[in-house]
Amino acid sequence: MFKRLINTGATLCAIICLAVTFVAAGFMVCAGTQLPTRLLASATVNDSISPYTHDELVEIAVAIREYSFGNHNQEELNEAMDKVLASAQNDGRAPAKAVGEEYHLDSSAISHLDDCYKIMDLVRIPLIIIALLAIAAAAHVRVRMGRKALASTLITTGAMVLALFVIAGAAAAIDFNAFFTLFHSLFFSAGTWTFWYKSLLICSLPEGFWMGMGIIWFATTALLSILSVCVGLRLRRRSNTRYNSGITASHFNR
Repeated sequence: MFKRLINTGATLCAIICLAVTFVAAGFMVCAGTQLPTRLLASATVNDSISPYTHDELVEIAVAIREYSFGNHNQEELNEAMDKVLASAQNDGRAPAKAVGEEYHLDSSAISHLDDCYKIMDLVRIPLIIIALLAIAAAAHVRVRMGRKALASTLITTGAMVLALFVIAGAAAAIDFNAFFTLFHSLFFSAGTWTFWYKSLLICSLPEGFWMGMGIIWFATTALLSILSVCVGLRLRRRSNTRYNSGITASHFNR
C-alpha cells in the first residue's frame, strides 16, 4: 500500500513538474536571450508615430528586454535612451528639451519593468527546482514502475499541456486584447501595465511584438509536448514488443 502511494505520488509529481517545465521552457526561449526581442522588434516597431527611427526603436526594445529580464542595469537603459534622443535631437526629430512618454520611459513604465524583473527573479530558482524534480520523479517512475509507466506519464503530460495551449492559443486568436488583459491581470495590478499608444514603451513593443512572442512561446511548448508524446508512444511500443516477445518465447519453451 505504501509503495503504491509513493509510486502514485511520483507519477503525479512527474506529470505536474514536466508540464510546468514545458511551459517555462517556452517563456525562457522568449525572455532568456536578446535574439527573439531583436528579431520581433525589427518586424513590429511602430516608427510611423514615433520621433525615433526603426533602428532606434529596435535598440530601445533590446535595452528594455535587458533591463526587464537581464542585468537590470538602469544606467545602461538610460544610456540607450539618451543615445537615441541625442540622435533625434541632432536630426531635428526631437526638441532640445524633449519631455513626454514618446521620448522617455517615464516612472510608470520603469515601475512596470521593475515588476517584470521581480517576477522573473522570483520564479527563476523555483523553476529550476521544478525541472530537477521532474527529472527525479520521471527517473523514479522508470526505475520503480517500468518503461510502460514512464511512457504513460510522458504521453499524459504532453497531451495535457498541448490541449491547454491549443485552447489558450484559440482564445488569443479570437480576441488577443482580452487574452492579453487576462494574462497581465494574473501578474500585475490594474492600471500598472497600460500606457499611451504613442509612448516609447508601446512604440518599441507594440501589440504585434507580443503576438510574435506568444507564437514563439506556444511553438516551443507545443514542440516539447509533441516530443513528449512521441517518446512516450515509442517507449510503449517497445514495451509491448518486448512483452509479446516474452510471451512467444515462453510458449515455445513449453
